[in-house]
Amino acid sequence: MNRTWVTGHVVSDADGPVAGALLEIVEATVPLPEIGLATDGEGRFSINLPDGTFRLRAHRGGLRGEATLDVPGARDVRIVLR
Repeated sequence: MNRTWVTGHVVSDADGPVAGALLEIVEATVPLPEIGLATDGEGRFSINLPDGTFRLRAHRGGLRGEATLDVPGARDVRIVLR
């Protein structure tokens, strides 16, 4: 099975980076184990995913945001928390 590193960043509505945002895959077209990760101090994350379509949710302090990723193809994903 092919896998691709997908990178991205989580930002606030005001476009500032969100450190420590929690991310989880809430929907996938391929079976996956439960995956959770957090952004670094600059709001960045990276995840190695198999080919497929995924819905990634980020949240922090009552704010939420989502992105749909098509792998391969997705590279620098931006999730805005609102």
